[in-house]
Amino acid sequence: MPHLILTAFLACTCQQYTFQKENDLRTLLFENQSYNMFARPRVKVEITVSLNIINFNDLNIRDQQLTTTGYFILKWKDDRLFWDKNPLYRKDVTVLFTTEEHVWRPALVIENSVSDISAMSDIGSPILLTTKGTLTWRLSGIFTTYCEVDISLYPFDTQICSIRVTSLGYSANEIELFFSDTPVDTRDLNENGEWIYTGFSTSKGLVRRELLTHSELTFDFQLKRRPLYHIMNTLVPTISLAFLTCMVFKLPAESGERIGYSLTVVLSYAVYLTLVADNIPSSSTTVSVLSIYLVTTLILGMLSVLLTILVLDCHHADHSRPVPKLLRQFCRMDIMITICAKLKPRKKVADSADDTSKSHSDIPSSVDISLQDVTWQDLARKLDRMFLWWYIAIVTMGTMSLVIALNTGYQN
Repeated sequence: MPHLILTAFLACTCQQYTFQKENDLRTLLFENQSYNMFARPRVKVEITVSLNIINFNDLNIRDQQLTTTGYFILKWKDDRLFWDKNPLYRKDVTVLFTTEEHVWRPALVIENSVSDISAMSDIGSPILLTTKGTLTWRLSGIFTTYCEVDISLYPFDTQICSIRVTSLGYSANEIELFFSDTPVDTRDLNENGEWIYTGFSTSKGLVRRELLTHSELTFDFQLKRRPLYHIMNTLVPTISLAFLTCMVFKLPAESGERIGYSLTVVLSYAVYLTLVADNIPSSSTTVSVLSIYLVTTLILGMLSVLLTILVLDCHHADHSRPVPKLLRQFCRMDIMITICAKLKPRKKVADSADDTSKSHSDIPSSVDISLQDVTWQDLARKLDRMFLWWYIAIVTMGTMSLVIALNTGYQN
């Protein structure tokens, strides 16, 4: 007997909802009450907005565009569409589904869109209607928006891109936008191979177009670049080429490969500079630290060609032509520094008369060497040694500055 009563109760409960009841309710709400979908439900409609992100498909630095896959969730109340106080339907029909073709809906637009500036629409997405007249609409799509990028720390950069939503046609006195309790939902977010999503922020404001003021919501997303690819394919080769530039002064002048070597390094740098330029926007607002490093090293490489030509000209100069006096003094100064460096340890170690006499006995021969006529080959070797250390010092300091700047910016 209890089983029969329970079965009868469940059958009665399951039969509470019928197609006819829903059809009658739709007729009551949309026809008998003369519902007009072009009339807004209130003098000032309050709309809550949230955004569910599924993918950050691409952040194109060169075109300054962010492509996002997701959907907006809009909620508002229509006082004409409620039946929570109607005893015939409030327990039997708890929700209704409709589309944007049959109810009033807010005309919203993504203001910084670069693909479509028309009102957001999703004809295939149903609008959920509850007994109290609350409507919930999910608008899905792929949104391409303008993103002003800062490339100063490329490829260790962090970008902040925005999606701005505002009303179209309706002023702030007719439609006001609010954020929901959870303005951004990233539970369904898939990881991007190039960018790491690190957080978001929101702001509410007003935007003035023509003579009207419109309500506006701004979603700001922070994206941090994954640098490993660029370290392996950009930074390591460019830094290696920078130090190869120095080695041109280590090649023997007799090899006959110095000009070809230096030109090859310069051309390689020009190629990498082109590759970097293809990935950054054509803008002078901000300049990449890496671009400055590449241009500086490219200039050093070009100067190395000129300096190599100078050294080779000295090396192959006519022996009958005397070395100018100023250049002879320059070379002799270097020889005297070398002599002093060799004698200084002996003087420190000398603690007996015999050692002192041996040290002094070495000075005349060394001085004789320093007083010999300096040849063009001596001058060429001196210039090679000086240019080598200059280049090593400049490239080392420049590379350390680049690494410190990029690392500091990335950590901050």
